[in-house]
Amino acid sequence: MHCLYFTRLADRIAYLPTDLEDGLTLNIITREQLPAIVTKTLGTSAREMIDVLVKDVISCSRGRNYVTMSEKCRLALDALFDFNYAHIYHGEFKTGWNQTIEICINSLFEHFTQTQGMTAQDAIDTIASLTDAEALAKTR
Repeated sequence: MHCLYFTRLADRIAYLPTDLEDGLTLNIITREQLPAIVTKTLGTSAREMIDVLVKDVISCSRGRNYVTMSEKCRLALDALFDFNYAHIYHGEFKTGWNQTIEICINSLFEHFTQTQGMTAQDAIDTIASLTDAEALAKTR
């Protein structure tokens, strides 16, 4: 139980700030849109956020037989989670991306099954193993 919680917590600490940086880089969001609890508690960059969160977990978990974090950081991390889901993962910009992704995957599937002679399952496995950059490069 505790190991599963730790894994989920470590995953959130790693991907939420990183995805936020990606959203900023792609101009999907701006730093000004970030909830105040996030910027005041965790900072404004992925590096700052991860540093604050990791140090908080270490500090709060020291001397205990379980992993925990402060209420303040938990609330800020929850706010970052909610923000990312509303503005990045399910934001308005996704409509165009979803169409691009669908075209890309269909093109790759057709290429691997018809041109390369792969079975449907092998094509799916190959596509699943590609990074975003590799998939897009193969469809250009």
